[in-house]
Amino acid sequence: MTVEDDDTTTKVVQMTRHVLLSMTASMMGLPCDFFSTPPMMEPPSTKKHHVKLISTLFSKYSTNQTAVYHIPQSDVQLMNVNSAEKDPSIYGEITQLGARQLFYYLRMLHGQKNIQFADLGCGSGQLVLQAYLEIPLLTLAYGIELSPTRLDIAIQTWEQMQMQAVELRQTLTGNNTSEAIVDFQEGDLLQLEKLPQKFSHVYIASLCFTKQMMEQLEGKLICSSIKNKKLQCIATLQEFPSIPFSRQEYIEMTWTKPYNKGCLVYFYDL
Repeated sequence: MTVEDDDTTTKVVQMTRHVLLSMTASMMGLPCDFFSTPPMMEPPSTKKHHVKLISTLFSKYSTNQTAVYHIPQSDVQLMNVNSAEKDPSIYGEITQLGARQLFYYLRMLHGQKNIQFADLGCGSGQLVLQAYLEIPLLTLAYGIELSPTRLDIAIQTWEQMQMQAVELRQTLTGNNTSEAIVDFQEGDLLQLEKLPQKFSHVYIASLCFTKQMMEQLEGKLICSSIKNKKLQCIATLQEFPSIPFSRQEYIEMTWTKPYNKGCLVYFYDL
């Protein structure tokens, strides 16, 4: 039996288990994803060799996890954490597999030109850097982060890996790397001006955002996009209060990976 056969068998077993657990939850009157979410698999056409190269590069310039998760009180105060509803300073990241799933569901991999991707609340910048490496028609990978500590890690990681990342991007995508830019900025994503006019695809790790923050983002992103046709798709971990989502998918995150599960992500096609 080949490795491909083993992978196929594993996927069939995982999907069968998910279907049975979903049926069990439904019969108990529970949400269908109460016990299980769809198995976390690589998107179609993912090349294992590419996955290994990217993983090796990130491992070489590993993030300071202590600094990412335990930011100083001065950073927390910038987030105006004064609500018992949510705590925006809580941290988690999309995994490397989750990033590839996100790019696939955002429809960034094929048929799109001049892709300008934004990660609003980019943390240590891993998703921004992976977008730079993996999206062939990307021209801008942008991240904004309110925590100076986390942003410093993102900038330092990019500075350390840039030379190798440029070479790897050309190997993985075959495209002219001079056209792709990585840009990290410190600031409040709610204060950004003309956001929809700059980006084509946006991801928001909004799991711990308050209702008020989601309302503000909805007004800034969704309503403004009516006048501007460049913004094509938004992915967010929370629904917007008033606008119905187009699709929902499960994507692997650091807090779901140990359980071989995914986090529900809402997609808005514009």
